[in-house]
Amino acid sequence: MMNPMDTPGVLGAGGAADSNAVGLRGGSDESTHFERMPTGIPGLDHLLDGGFVRGNSMLIEGPPGSGKSSLAMRILYEGIAQYNEPGLMITFEEFPRQLYLEAMQFGIDLKPLEAAGMLRVVWTPPARILKSFTGKIDLIDKIIGEIGPRRLVIDSITHFRRVATDEQALREVLGQILNALKIRGITSILVKELDRINDEAIAFEEYLVDASIRLHNVVSPTGGENIRQIEVRKTRGQPHVSGRHPFRLTTEGVVVYPRLRPADVKKMFVDVAKPQRKRISTGIPGVDDMLRGGLWNGSLNLVAGQPGTGKSVVAHYFLDEGLRAGETVLLLSMKNTPEEILAQTSYLGLHWEEAYRAGRLRIHYHDPVSLLVEQVMDELVRDIRRTHPCRLVLDSIDDLWTAVKDEDRVRDYVLMLAALFQAAGTTSILLNEIRGSADVDGGDARDYSYIASTVVRLTNTNTGEEMQRQLRVTKHTASDHSGRVAEYLIDHEGFRILDGGTCVLPASPAAGVAGPAPAPNPAVAEPAPAPKPAMTAPSAPAPVVEPIPAPPFTRVTNAWVPDKMPEPPPLQTFGPESGLQQIPAAAPGSDARPRSEGWVSPFKRHRDSAWTPETPLRTPNVAASPRVSSDVPASTVTTSSSSGSELR
Repeated sequence: MMNPMDTPGVLGAGGAADSNAVGLRGGSDESTHFERMPTGIPGLDHLLDGGFVRGNSMLIEGPPGSGKSSLAMRILYEGIAQYNEPGLMITFEEFPRQLYLEAMQFGIDLKPLEAAGMLRVVWTPPARILKSFTGKIDLIDKIIGEIGPRRLVIDSITHFRRVATDEQALREVLGQILNALKIRGITSILVKELDRINDEAIAFEEYLVDASIRLHNVVSPTGGENIRQIEVRKTRGQPHVSGRHPFRLTTEGVVVYPRLRPADVKKMFVDVAKPQRKRISTGIPGVDDMLRGGLWNGSLNLVAGQPGTGKSVVAHYFLDEGLRAGETVLLLSMKNTPEEILAQTSYLGLHWEEAYRAGRLRIHYHDPVSLLVEQVMDELVRDIRRTHPCRLVLDSIDDLWTAVKDEDRVRDYVLMLAALFQAAGTTSILLNEIRGSADVDGGDARDYSYIASTVVRLTNTNTGEEMQRQLRVTKHTASDHSGRVAEYLIDHEGFRILDGGTCVLPASPAAGVAGPAPAPNPAVAEPAPAPKPAMTAPSAPAPVVEPIPAPPFTRVTNAWVPDKMPEPPPLQTFGPESGLQQIPAAAPGSDARPRSEGWVSPFKRHRDSAWTPETPLRTPNVAASPRVSSDVPASTVTTSSSSGSELR
């Protein structure tokens, strides 16, 4: 027999286990208890707290194309297949042969069941059925006596309106039918068509029956296929889960995907032991250092950032660390297929093909256009209970919004996913895209930092020369963490925190932090300033009376670049050993950076490195650098072919 956890829509599958007594039932035998009759559809039985009360009446109503007849037929079929309960179907529109063909499309073969005496399909005019239940003819009594049905479907009672004189007469006749079936211990399932949609008026049939189910066929918010929804509106003598829940008609049957509640999640994983309190590695040593050893085991964490900052790369290293430790990991992706993910990770040197084939790497891919969040939840529950993954990644929260288009519903879904991951004891990372200025904590409307134990933010910052990637930890519950901003690179060598880990933030409103200034040379009292010709230089040293040392640059993880050109230094005499030269402005049409005449350092910018001289610097000659007066105009300085400089 199939494992119930392998059945789609198995959330809260009570089945026969939940079919216990819940109270006393009226009628001829008041000593009997309310016995549950499972529908055989796990998701629907979850909504009905284990099934209908046996012998009660149920109404299934909905607009055209919502699946009314298919649902009724499935309940009838599952009663025969799972619980050995004979069924009877009375139809007023379709001949038995047509019903057999339609049932085959959903994987149901009715002919063998009818040949075995477990099913009877009867086509008859509605007037004849009314006469059967009012005692004028004995057609229904005869069939009931032949097969002894426990479940009976009438499709549809809307046709009774054609033969009844008025609504009051129809109500009396329908009441007689329901009572006659209840006395015989038969659970009746009535199908009814809706004349209007979104009508607040309630038909009298809903008052007569013991349970009422309404089906909906709504337009998808993403423009994809319509979404079928089921709503339990009434259950007499038993609890139920209200609200609308999506369902699908498949060859495997009717699959209902209930929207989970926190109590449902806790019940599913009540047998899961609480994870041991310990640190686990993210797979990136520099990030582990900033987290003082890594993430907490069993925690839910958030990696947020602008597009292109490498959020998925961080998640991939996190999963790879688990694979290398022999763990089972799970990746829920709504962006890339498994084939695309394996190709992307191979560029980073992460070879997952073997783990994927062995089943230790679980990849769930869902297209956001046709996504049903409840279906994703259902599949996650079944896979987590079966494989017990230690690490889990959701990529990403933003794709949930693409599928739902409703901010409040997305927030509810994220909270429920978070509750699921934590109840299962997995260490999880949720990826979230930050829109607008990513350097303002909580400034995004879709910020979910409050649900996470740890929050890592990734940003792209424009330094003027190139985009600089920066990482910082903004939250790490119950732990110390580094407050610095770290620069990182992503290349064929992987995700690397650069040496020292300190980044230079530009003094801009977006960043809000000024970069560190270069270390100045020892200064003396400044005389009156000399004229200020425009010039380009990497730093602005103060006037000095001592020999000039090496250029005053401070190496962090990147070079310091002034936001504006500094004032020129007072006139001094330099020798060729200083490595400085006077160069004119760039000639028109050249590819050199525009600059004005003046003294500049012949340094060139290297990627991810400091400014370095084009020719090696030598220690300045103290004797060749005598003290000079800063009052001498800069225009009196020239260069010569001999050592040093001269005045004229």
